[in-house]
Amino acid sequence: MGKSGEPGTTDDLEKQQDTRSAALLAYRRILLRLNVTEGPHVELAEKLKALLMVENATADSQRVDAVIALARQVLKHEWAVTKYGIFAKPIVWLKTSLKQTDRPSLP
Repeated sequence: MGKSGEPGTTDDLEKQQDTRSAALLAYRRILLRLNVTEGPHVELAEKLKALLMVENATADSQRVDAVIALARQVLKHEWAVTKYGIFAKPIVWLKTSLKQTDRPSLP
């Protein structure tokens, strides 16, 4: 369907196909970079796949926000791995521990 409930034109269908192809290409490029053995990566892949299923004319902003939040966590972890190399796990653990002890306790 085109705008205002009018029948879709060939141009509309071509634009839809181009958009879908671009989304699939981006999805596959992201999948190539994910690690299939790490939980957050697998969860991100599943959430991205769910976004490909179109249910409404507009995107569900809560689902998109959830995917973005998870992607940020994955990227932050991968940046730590890049930054600290083989010491990433202990340093991330130490930083997390220090953040938790720095928080003031509630009365």
